Amino acid sequence: MFVHLSLSASRPELSFLQHNQDNAISQEFYLWSSVEQAAKNAIDIRYRLMDYIYTAFHQAHIDGTPILHPVWFKYPKDANTFAIEHQFFYGDSILVSPVTDEGATSISIYLPRDVFYDFTTLAPLQGTGSSVTLTDVDLTKIPVHIKGGTVLPLRVSSAMTTTLLQQTDFEFVVAPDGRGAASGSLYIDDGENLVQRGTTEVGMVFRGGTIDGVWAVWICNWGECGEG
Repeated sequence: MFVHLSLSASRPELSFLQHNQDNAISQEFYLWSSVEQAAKNAIDIRYRLMDYIYTAFHQAHIDGTPILHPVWFKYPKDANTFAIEHQFFYGDSILVSPVTDEGATSISIYLPRDVFYDFTTLAPLQGTGSSVTLTDVDLTKIPVHIKGGTVLPLRVSSAMTTTLLQQTDFEFVVAPDGRGAASGSLYIDDGENLVQRGTTEVGMVFRGGTIDGVWAVWICNWGECGEG
């Protein structure tokens, strides 16, 4: 069940629903305290990343970029990534390393030659093109890292619904690469209609210790859009 929660948080086609039948043993998350906490942590990550996920879907619509990347997709010159089956990138910048062994409290993950940041603590971890063992991995947590060179749009907190989430403030996490630079993007529309009356796209660049945003507001009329 922990593996299910780990993957549900980071795969857009999976849900947190538990399917059951009348004559089966109940298996709702809240029946076990550890599973309940794991579910809360996974849902929190997913909702705080909702706009990042939505932006990844928009990019897939524009040019076909996969929403889920195998590690080699980001590092095609690193032959060590070719056989990696369990780690993957969610969108352009989030590296997910689910613990798949039952009861395990440590995991060996591969980090390419790049800098990564722990999603929860933002502690940097320098990849050297080798495996790294993470110890004391809580059964309720998912090892998630932000790729260096990223400006990551997040909501400051999770919410019970996407409607409430839209009323929650943004925060932008700057995770610089080895040269101290970072960039990111954000796409926003009304989240409901197929034909948008207007959308907003933001490109963010961090350099020299400051972050700049390039805004593009598109005004649409029945599918015909122009920059406003």
